[in-house]
Amino acid sequence: MLLDNLLVVSAPSRTETAHSSFPLTKRNDPCCHVQLQILAPMSVKMLGYLINDDELVKYGVELGLGTAESENARENTIVDVATHLFARGGLFGHGRFVGVMVNGKPRSCFAVACNDPDERFPPPSRAALDRFKKVLGTEKEPRWYTYA
Repeated sequence: MLLDNLLVVSAPSRTETAHSSFPLTKRNDPCCHVQLQILAPMSVKMLGYLINDDELVKYGVELGLGTAESENARENTIVDVATHLFARGGLFGHGRFVGVMVNGKPRSCFAVACNDPDERFPPPSRAALDRFKKVLGTEKEPRWYTYA
């Protein structure tokens, strides 16, 4: 929706009398009496770890957290394993299982932060991140990926 890209820049001076019709681009809106500017959409990035869905299902079946009998059962197993790993890693309620784009292809990601200021999803503490890395069995730091 176009209104999602509008930002109030400043109130117009009394000498500005220009009128415009929608859409607005650095023009005065006579109804609101503010100057508006259309912004390009921000590229939302997620900080996290890429995950192989097949390995999650395999791990979930081994732990008895689900099955791979059908696509629905498989998806439920993936969600249950993600919840299990976030809980073990101390990020339950903070971490998110999201889709990201890598080289134009959708991938699954265990996200630990987001760059969108409206999202209120800051990075966890260093101790929490280290605990989560230990649960995942990696020494690598999380990377930024484009949110899908």
